[in-house]
Formats: sequence, structure tokens, C-alpha cells
Amino acid sequence: MILEVVTASTGSRARRLRAGIRPSACGQQPPVFAKADARLQSGTGYPFVDPTNGGTLAGLLAGLGDTIGRAGPTSKIIPGHGPTADRAALIAQRDMVLAVRDRVAMLVAQGKSLEEVIAAKPTGSFDTQVPQSAQTAERFIRWLYAEVKVAQH
Repeated sequence: MILEVVTASTGSRARRLRAGIRPSACGQQPPVFAKADARLQSGTGYPFVDPTNGGTLAGLLAGLGDTIGRAGPTSKIIPGHGPTADRAALIAQRDMVLAVRDRVAMLVAQGKSLEEVIAAKPTGSFDTQVPQSAQTAERFIRWLYAEVKVAQH
């Protein structure tokens, strides 16, 4: 089986590397193989994006979009944490990120503080559906708030 390793958490484009090279430490790009029937993804919970290593919302969405575009109907998505998923699970994650981003953006546009945005629970409709991980809803909201604030200025 060929394994394609993809990361959406760093938000930057993957480089093609020769087979057998292991992904480097957090923030560096893993190998990507052209023909794959399994893919390694960062996870299907609330995503962790590492801005100190260049991760951005745009990069996260581009990474998810790229993986969705490469995944076929029988592709297996192997997250770094959590159960094996499929293309539909990645589509659901992308749609969740977009929905929460839009909710946070609306609250920011209304002049809400970070604390008010967290209290509004913009992830509320997803909290019971999203697998729990180290990346909590609050941490995800804090990161989105910062991303949205930068984008709106």
C-alpha cells in the first residue's frame, strides 16, 4: 500500500520527497506521494494550527481542500490522532471550520471581545459531534478569533 502523508495543521504546501523519508518535527512538511490509497491527516477534531511555524487559516483550508481533492471514494484518511476517516469526514471537518470561522467573524464584526466570543459558543452545534482531543473548542475559538481579527484589519 502506498501511504501519502499530508498535514493541514502547518498551513503550508507539502513538498514532494522520496519514499522512505520520515516527516520531520511539528511544522515541517511530510512526504507526499502522487498515487496513494491511504493518507495521513492531522485529525478530524478541532484542528490545531501552529502559527509560530507559519500555520494559517488559509493554509488549513487549502490543505483540507487539497486532501479532499486527492481523496477518492475508497481513500482511507489516517489522522495523527483519532479513528481512520474517509473523504466525507474531511469534508465535514472543512465545513465545520468554515461555519465556526463565519460565526466568529460575525461576532468580531459586532465588536465582541475574545471573552464574549468564547461565551457565545460559536462551536456549540459541533461540540457533541467533534471528537475530543487536546485541541479544545476554546483553544480553537481563540485561534480563529486572532485569525479573523488580523483579516478584518
